[in-house]
Amino acid sequence: VGGLYSFNTLGAVAGSFSAGFILIPTLGMKTSTIIAGCANIAAGLLLGVALALLERFAPPRFKHLVPSPSGLGIAMVIPGSNAIAMFLGALAAWLFQRRDPDLAQRYVVPVSSGLIAGESLMGVVIALLIVSGVLSR
Repeated sequence: VGGLYSFNTLGAVAGSFSAGFILIPTLGMKTSTIIAGCANIAAGLLLGVALALLERFAPPRFKHLVPSPSGLGIAMVIPGSNAIAMFLGALAAWLFQRRDPDLAQRYVVPVSSGLIAGESLMGVVIALLIVSGVLSR
């Protein structure tokens, strides 16, 4: 694990150095930003395709080790607070499933759906209260 952190740190330093001392002075801010954005899009695309192919064609004994490309994609675009809420909900559903599978089969999805809908509706109510001036940011 320490080796991974050291490579991550080395990559961050190399990226900062090359952007600050090579790319931006040579190509300008706008072109450097476009190049960096395109490189990030290409890296994400390649990773997504590679993971989808691995998920499909990996040997059965290794399939459980391949992360879901959809799950990783969703994780990149949702806020951390939502990810934590999803984890806690999944953990509660799993524990409920282990304790009483029949009851969990009947209630996990409806209760989860109700919590998601309630959170969304509360978000709309809070936004309306902020816009109307009742709440401040």
